[in-house]
Formats: sequence, C-alpha cells, structure tokens
Amino acid sequence: MSVEEAVDRLASKGFVRVVGHADADGVASAACICSALTETGIGYRFTALDDPSEVASTDGDVFCDLGAQYLNGIDDGVVIDHHPPHGSFDGVVVGTDAPSSSIAAHRVASRLSSGDPVSALVGAMGDDVPLSEVSDVVDEALAAGVERDEGVRLVGNDAAEALTYSTRPFTRLSGSPDEARRFAESVGDDELPTAVVLLALTNEGTRAETAADLVGDVYRMPSGVGLHELSRYVETCAVSGKPGLGFSTCLDPASCIDEARSVWRAFESTLIETVRGARIEEGSPSFAYVDGSLDTGAVADVLLDRVTGDIVVVGDGEASFRAEGFDCERVAREAALTVGGAGGGHASRAGASFDVGDEEFAQAVRKAL
Repeated sequence: MSVEEAVDRLASKGFVRVVGHADADGVASAACICSALTETGIGYRFTALDDPSEVASTDGDVFCDLGAQYLNGIDDGVVIDHHPPHGSFDGVVVGTDAPSSSIAAHRVASRLSSGDPVSALVGAMGDDVPLSEVSDVVDEALAAGVERDEGVRLVGNDAAEALTYSTRPFTRLSGSPDEARRFAESVGDDELPTAVVLLALTNEGTRAETAADLVGDVYRMPSGVGLHELSRYVETCAVSGKPGLGFSTCLDPASCIDEARSVWRAFESTLIETVRGARIEEGSPSFAYVDGSLDTGAVADVLLDRVTGDIVVVGDGEASFRAEGFDCERVAREAALTVGGAGGGHASRAGASFDVGDEEFAQAVRKAL
C-alpha cells in the first residue's frame, strides 16, 4: 500500500482516532501524525496500548507502531507499522519497509503537512535505529534548527546525574549519586568521553558496541534539550503508564520536560534495582526472572549488555527477547500461542504476554527453540 493512500484517507476525515504503542516509537509516531492533523485542521484523539495484541478490541482510524501483526482483528483504517505484517484487512498498511514506525509516520505526515522530523528521530532512537540510516530526516531536523555536535550520549542535567541514572551503560555508579558525583568531579569535561567509555567497559562488562555508541554525534534542539535525552524521556513516560505525557513531551518539550525528567528518574531508579535483583540462569539463551510490573523490554535491553549471548526476560505475565542466535519474533509468537498468550516483534527483539507461570512460559520458549 502507498503513503498517498494513507494521506488520502486521513485528509478526507474531520476527526481521527489515533492509537499508538506505548513506547517511544509508538508515541513519537502518533505525535508525527497528530502534529500534521493539527496543521491541516483535523481534530484527533490519542490513546496508547501497552499490549499490541489488544488492537483488535480498540476503535481507531490510525494505528501507530502496532496493528501490522494483528491485521485480521482490524476492520479498516490506516496501519503505520514497521513490524512484519500478519493477516490481511481492508485498510492501508504502510511502513513495513521502514526502520521505525516514526520514520514511516513522518513520511505520511510530510505529505499531509510540513512534517515533524524531531518526533521522527525521537521514535527512531527509541528503537535503536542508527541515525546514519535516516540521514534524510536528520538533514530535515538540522534545517529546522536542531544543532549537531560531538560528545557523550548520556541523559541528564549534568554528568553526575547522567551517571547516577544511567542504565545503558549500566555501571557501578548506577544508582549511586555520591559515587557518581565524585567520579564526575575527578575528570574534566574534555576527559569525560574517554572516562565514561572505560567505566562502562571495565566495571560491569558492557558490550564493546554499546560503549562505543556512547560517544559521537549529539543533537540538541534550540531549547538545549538533546534528542537522545528527549527519546529516553518519552520512552520512560510511555512504559510507566504515562503515554500522554510522553506524547505531550514530543509535541511541546519546553513545557513538559521537567515533569518528564521526573518520571525518567523514578523509572531508571526502579530499573536499576530490578536489574540488580534479577535471577539469571545463564545458557543459550540465558533466562532472567524479575519481580514487579516494570517493563521487561527495558530490563532486556540492559541485560543484553551485561549477559554474554542472547537473553529472555520473564516476569509478571510478560517476556522480552533480545537475540542474534534465533528469530525472536517467531519464538515469541510460537511460545505465547502454546500457552494462550500473544507475541510478536522483530527477528532480533520481540515481546510476549501470557497468563501462566513464569517457569511454564520459559518451558514453552525452550520448546519453541
């Protein structure tokens, strides 16, 4: 299906119900579309879903970062989703060839109005898309006033705060504000990039690729808010049950950034505690069992850096997969189906929901493998 068909459907409506996945890519995708709707004079309502499989029971005209894997449950509408499609329906599907749903949404929004390259990049960063793959959108953002520099891609007001709440990389300073402050004060601004990379590599076993990604191009809006920072704030708001705040932060960062930063601090603090308390069974893949309702995808991202090989994180009826040795999307889907749940995602990262015990689901994963 074409972008033009999606644009025609949206332009013909007076009001649009926009449904997005509750993560950075889903929320940023919705922000791209809703910003364009506003410029065009079309009203909208935004809602977010934690579980993409619930899309079948949700009324929507546009589905952002969800829907492609559950097409049989949707009657009509526009699906903007970079996940592999399953099933068929009478509407329009765009984005399955895009690196992120937000980039696909930006393509649609740019045809409908002027587009929002910042939200497009926020979503792409949330899905770990290298910005070199979306250089055209980067160029649009630079033309719109975003500034590019070189530095450390940490999130926070200053180095001490960034190291205190850092989970990627996860270091001995994570969750230790006093130690983080002493470390930051012991190195100068010029030495900070090298110091942080060495800290990541030597203290917690962070993968070399993750440590290398800490230093490079950084992008800041005229207000001074960094795009990597903004993406992390939107992600943590979305998975903390506040997708509306993440959505508003995309559309108007200046007015929401302080509240979003507070949510980020609380989320990262809980994530640090959860990672330190995870029960890990090493193997191929390794399994990690966590307590509480924290997003297992966030835990999986951290543990992928700290555990050698592939990882499956299981806890509270959810599971997240990060792997290169097997097809995560297939295994998540097949394992979930055997226990009456639902799963999907990408070959290297996927998720599942289930209503059985953690150990029973882990057995289903082993059988699927």
